[in-house]
Amino acid sequence: MKWTILTILLFSCFTAIGQKADTIAVKDISTHLGKEVVVKCRVIDFDSRTNLLYLYIGNRFPNHLLTIIVKKQVNGKRLKIDKDIILGRQMVYFTGKLINYTENPDTTALTDQAMLKREVEQPQAGILEYTGQAVTIRHTYEPRTGPIDLRGKLVMIIDDRKQVGTKKYPIIMNVN
Repeated sequence: MKWTILTILLFSCFTAIGQKADTIAVKDISTHLGKEVVVKCRVIDFDSRTNLLYLYIGNRFPNHLLTIIVKKQVNGKRLKIDKDIILGRQMVYFTGKLINYTENPDTTALTDQAMLKREVEQPQAGILEYTGQAVTIRHTYEPRTGPIDLRGKLVMIIDDRKQVGTKKYPIIMNVN
């Protein structure tokens, strides 16, 4: 009996070690479809709907390479993502399975767009990479009011705060 339990425990440990997700670059996501991966990236664009937050990686919607879909409520608990991550002010790790999206477009209501617009359009400080010069960056925000259609796009679904890296990395701007 002891040997059986010990064997099961050892097998479980080796299986868990062998299932570690690969860390990949955003440009390589299409070659990892169906796999559990870790992606270090910066959010370029986003949409916020009633139940879901869409984070676009690699480019603005609809030309993005990957969509991180964050479920805002999971088992009655609110899943909160730091606003600096949502607004692309920080690099972060996302962990999850890459899938090809097949669901219908999201036509749910928009969240408080006036609040989002104020938040996004606040000036933010930055530093130029080569000169070290401090700069102020300003963005404009126009929410998408139509359906969000991701059919055929690569997505990663986030339904656990542990899937979002706890370490954030500052953005260094490279101006040539």
